[in-house]
Amino acid sequence: MHGDSVARCRSATSCTTSADSRFVAGFAIGFSQVWQISHVTLAIVPLIAIAGGTYAYVTIVLMARVRKSYVKAGEIAEEVNRLRFSLHSRCVLKALSFVLGEHARTHAAVGSRR
Repeated sequence: MHGDSVARCRSATSCTTSADSRFVAGFAIGFSQVWQISHVTLAIVPLIAIAGGTYAYVTIVLMARVRKSYVKAGEIAEEVNRLRFSLHSRCVLKALSFVLGEHARTHAAVGSRR
């Protein structure tokens, strides 16, 4: 049983080594036969890298602007909410004082009649 596992491992290792050597040999043959394409590729890869870097930079800058606008909108919403609650509480206090004032006056008038 142990010998079978070792044989499988050796077989897998030889397959991996074989695949690696085929890749290197194919790459060398391809480069030697069509080396002009390598020059074109080497000339274009830096341009692709520059385009990717520019895209990343622009994306980061735009995301920062969007975050700033969301922060500003949040601050405005908080201020509006604060003012709304302040106004609401003033109206409630005014209504309560009016109702309690009327009730107190009515109660005082009833008490003085007794």
